[in-house]
Amino acid sequence: MRVNKIVIWSTLALLTLIAVLTWSVFKPSEETIEIAIAAPLSNVGQTTSIGGQSMVKGAQLYLDQINQAGGIKGKKLKLEVYDDQNNPQMAAKVAHKIVDSNAVAVIGHYSSKTSLVAGKIYQAYGLPAVTGSATADDVTQWNNWYFRTTFSNSNQGTFIAEYINKILKRSRISIIYNPNNYGTTLATDVADTFSELGGEIVNRWSLETDADRDRIVDSLVKLQESGQDPGMLFIAAEREKAANLIAKNKLYGLNYPIFGGDSLADVSLAEKFINTPEERDEPGFFTNGIYALAPIVFDISGETGQQFRTLYEQSFGSIPGWIAAAYYDTAHLVADAIAESFDDEEEQLLSTAIAQENWREIRYLMKEALGNLKPRETTIKTFGEEKHFDSKGNIVISPLVGVFDRGKFTSAYRQLQPISDIKIVDNLEEQLESGKIIEFGEEYMRQTDIVYTGIDVSHVTNIDEKTSTYLMDFYLWFRYQNHDLNPEEIEFSNYGIERLDSGEKLTIDEPLEVKQQDGVDYQLFRIKADFKEEFNFRHYPFDTQTLAVRF
Repeated sequence: MRVNKIVIWSTLALLTLIAVLTWSVFKPSEETIEIAIAAPLSNVGQTTSIGGQSMVKGAQLYLDQINQAGGIKGKKLKLEVYDDQNNPQMAAKVAHKIVDSNAVAVIGHYSSKTSLVAGKIYQAYGLPAVTGSATADDVTQWNNWYFRTTFSNSNQGTFIAEYINKILKRSRISIIYNPNNYGTTLATDVADTFSELGGEIVNRWSLETDADRDRIVDSLVKLQESGQDPGMLFIAAEREKAANLIAKNKLYGLNYPIFGGDSLADVSLAEKFINTPEERDEPGFFTNGIYALAPIVFDISGETGQQFRTLYEQSFGSIPGWIAAAYYDTAHLVADAIAESFDDEEEQLLSTAIAQENWREIRYLMKEALGNLKPRETTIKTFGEEKHFDSKGNIVISPLVGVFDRGKFTSAYRQLQPISDIKIVDNLEEQLESGKIIEFGEEYMRQTDIVYTGIDVSHVTNIDEKTSTYLMDFYLWFRYQNHDLNPEEIEFSNYGIERLDSGEKLTIDEPLEVKQQDGVDYQLFRIKADFKEEFNFRHYPFDTQTLAVRF
């Protein structure tokens, strides 16, 4: 009898434990809020896989910051990762899994083709989704449950055509595109605008299979041999297919200028070739000089962009591309929508819905919160005025033009920024005539010149703790493309005048070197003078000080 009782009580205890564990698995925790992310992580090419990993890393990085700060109303945000393999059929299966989960919103998908398929399911079941990379207009245009944190194909298509024609002064282009929603619509938008500007579309090639790639390369080789000019190559294709085409072009000695859509702009394009013999002998062999459009280029991204890049590198030991930044910001917006929903003190609808596990209500409230978000400070600069998302679920973003240089994606020398109110611009006709302002369809854009600059320090001497000054001997260089610029006309903001060897005004002498190559100007100067920083000795003798040159 004692043995039987022990067995019975042990069985009951085991059943109770199983029940508790099962309930803890299937009952949503009141202490966490689940967000799904759908990304291509397996059974894809290298560049797509890097993009998918960047999505997850970028989103997780922001949610970790929120959780480390205490979460939202004490609730932690949990990121559940789903692998859609960049495949529409798999994306549909993943979408159904997410619908059946406890996710309040979806981050993703990566491509337009997967977003379009999954979007129909999210719309049918009422689950809000936010993509940071799918640019086909149809992703959000007919789906009020889908939002986008980057520009659309129609936006970037018009911009690219105008930039090629008006900034790069190209009158001929050949278009290479994927025959899917992304490639077809982007190619059409570029072709229509370029033709309206008086440009010539020399060729249109479809790129889907390896046979298509080989056919395009053969055609380009024949054009080169016959002395015919296909113009600039515009590529509107998935990154993997575009990368394979670019590689074969270079190996066949073809050096036609290339401009790509957003799919070519991420650092993963250059990383694909990093271990090839050609790249080891000549960094940037496959990608040097390729233009592409992105929502952010880090060397001109401002303070928030620099902070994100530093944080990403410290966290993952690699340089982020625009995909990582886009999904960091996407997670930011989803988290903000959750926070604003909890701030509804009058009704506390979200809290009530979560307590009742009313997923339809929770997700509806999330959709409304996303649609009503006001502009906020994000890594990628936006130009929204009243709402963060417009009526079509898109963010108003001005594209940036980047160019690959020795394996890095850097800003092009000419950028264009939108003018919010053309009525306040003085001498509009004069600026239009000079090219400082350019008319883009119904909008006006201001042309901005980018100047690269840097210093190489030779010596730092005469460090004076009493006056917080030091003598800096260094080389200063500038690199720019607009020959009318005078970048050496600068003012040093922390120039020190305490000691006699520093005059009252620091002027730059004649340059040590001036040269021009491929339309780019370069100047080099030698400077030796005192500079000043406020030294802080609170942690003496374990203090560290920054010796800076600011201009």
